[in-house]
Amino acid sequence: DATLVLPRSVLGTHYRVMNYDTTAGLFVVVALECNTTVQITPSNTTLAGSAGGVPFTVVLDSGQTYQVKATAVAGLIGSVVETLDNKPIAVFGGHNIAVIGNCMAGDHIMDQLYPTELWGTEYITNPLQSRTWDQIMILANTNGTDVTIDGGTPITLNAGDFIDTAVSAPIYISSTAPVAVSEFATGAACFNNSIGPYGDPFMVGLNPLSFTIDTTLFEALGTLGASTVHYVNIVAKTSGVPIMELDGSSISGMFTTVAGNGLYSYASTSITPGTHTLTGDSGFTAFTYGFANKVAYCYSLGNTNGDPVFYSGTGAVTTSVSAD
Repeated sequence: DATLVLPRSVLGTHYRVMNYDTTAGLFVVVALECNTTVQITPSNTTLAGSAGGVPFTVVLDSGQTYQVKATAVAGLIGSVVETLDNKPIAVFGGHNIAVIGNCMAGDHIMDQLYPTELWGTEYITNPLQSRTWDQIMILANTNGTDVTIDGGTPITLNAGDFIDTAVSAPIYISSTAPVAVSEFATGAACFNNSIGPYGDPFMVGLNPLSFTIDTTLFEALGTLGASTVHYVNIVAKTSGVPIMELDGSSISGMFTTVAGNGLYSYASTSITPGTHTLTGDSGFTAFTYGFANKVAYCYSLGNTNGDPVFYSGTGAVTTSVSAD
């Protein structure tokens, strides 16, 4: 997998853990400053025996990390990670071998998490290429949060509650209080278990519609294995579609209006390995990803909160430029 690595200016002091971990998931806390007191309230009992719902603290120095793993019985989504001394931290959610969609095979997934103060109230999902459906997780931070999907009946969530749903088309998500939304690729066996570009699980945190960019430079990660394919998925204001460009060429003809919110349109297109540019002065959100034989990666292309860096898990680090 891959992840967008957030700059220090974006990091916060309060997080809720997002991952796809009905069992055996994990998260990692990274300290930026010495003597950082971190309070963790796991949503369920941890592998080390810390009780669910009971806070405990650890003190970390600059650069130190602390990993929390779930048991094989219950996961840790919705756990609270916060600092007691107002010092910023980074938090990563993931799984050693996530099985998504109730079909094999599993794979490592990870994503750096946004602090809760950067969550939003409007999101649009964008279906993955070569998939029949994707899993979407919607996580609440506040009691009494009403979540609506495509204008349907509101679903009320309390703090730490989540919605786990399979979708096959873009959906428009709105909420009465900020939520986090992540999109997950399912395992290869959900579609075809033979050799080919069928990929495996990954996770990517979606940007709320309030956090758009107007230009980004990004990298498709080269050859992952047999039959590697790469894509970029984009959501833009419908009014801004005519000026959307990929590598200097118009892609306006690739967009389709979102059924649940006609103010926005979505597109997905294959791309070649290597460096690409995506521009649209009216703002957009996007992520790039790739599939090979039981291998996959995905990462967000940034937001308006500083200049992010992306880490591929291979040692390569690339800076991605976002709008100020």
